[in-house]
Amino acid sequence: MDTTADRVSPIPVSIVMAIYNAEETLPRCLSALADSTAPGTEIILVDNGSTDASISICEDFIGNHPELRVLLRHEKTPGPSAARNKGAKIAKGTWLIFTDADCVPDKKWISDFLPHLSDSTLGAIAGCIQPYSPSNVVQKALSLFTLPPIEQECLSSGSNLRSGFYPTANLAVRKDVFHLVGGFNSNLRYGEDHELCMKIYQAQYRIKAIVTAVVEHIHRSTVHGLLKQAFGFGSSHPFELRHFTPGRTIFSSPLFEFDKPTPGKWLWIDLNQADKKILISFLPGMFWPPFFLLPICYFIYLCFFVRNVGRKRKIETRILELPAIALLLLLKSIALGAGRFLYSFKHKVLCL
Repeated sequence: MDTTADRVSPIPVSIVMAIYNAEETLPRCLSALADSTAPGTEIILVDNGSTDASISICEDFIGNHPELRVLLRHEKTPGPSAARNKGAKIAKGTWLIFTDADCVPDKKWISDFLPHLSDSTLGAIAGCIQPYSPSNVVQKALSLFTLPPIEQECLSSGSNLRSGFYPTANLAVRKDVFHLVGGFNSNLRYGEDHELCMKIYQAQYRIKAIVTAVVEHIHRSTVHGLLKQAFGFGSSHPFELRHFTPGRTIFSSPLFEFDKPTPGKWLWIDLNQADKKILISFLPGMFWPPFFLLPICYFIYLCFFVRNVGRKRKIETRILELPAIALLLLLKSIALGAGRFLYSFKHKVLCL
């Protein structure tokens, strides 16, 4: 439903948001959108088959804000990629700004993007993602170790698989570039945003990351949700390794880094993950039992590490919460590694 007459002047920005069973977070998101829109902005909401109250929440929002240009559409093909593509297809803005129904944009969200839109060399602009105030220990763990905020403005013209990719929770894309590269891959459930960034680079456009244009992300609040998300993220890495490079070998460890093209060979081993480190700490005990204290020492170190990250990101972590968050970090690492390993077989690479 279009709540306003078509405008004569071009619309510079179209906000596109896919929605699926988001009744818990959607009201906060839409309320923030109403406060952050700039003149000439349109909002395109694409429901992806919700069975909860999401559609009625959107309809109420449209009715309560006749001053805004809001369109509600429906996409039957499951997955956020198809829904976002549907919104992009009907958008009238020269720039598409994507966000998610579990995000709460800052009041200056759109206005912070505007000064960067005139740069014709940019295919996309990544805004900063901050954690929404966590309500339990799971959300605290994800706030500390998922979707880190952009700390310094930078320009990227390519990716080495470990940097230069940005999530669609807060990403502005030039509309003509979006359609030029074919939009999102609707066959991907995870990693579709990374693939879009790679296609933008391949089309000879740059992506700018900025420290402003902030949205706050409401993280998942259950252990099941944490594990499912981490496994999904991990499952995308073998795809990226195989399809984004003609061959590459990446080896990361606390003491040694190796990253170079190896045509025809795809290998990605990351020993910096918490699960790998604690596993390695068990090995000396196989030769001398007193060394079995090393995993305990590492877990204590992990608690202090959590504390330091919390201070850096200004997220309060109580002493009694530290072991739980450290354990959740280990579980998250295990799930991520499982996704990397299992999907290595599908894409014929080795990703651990």
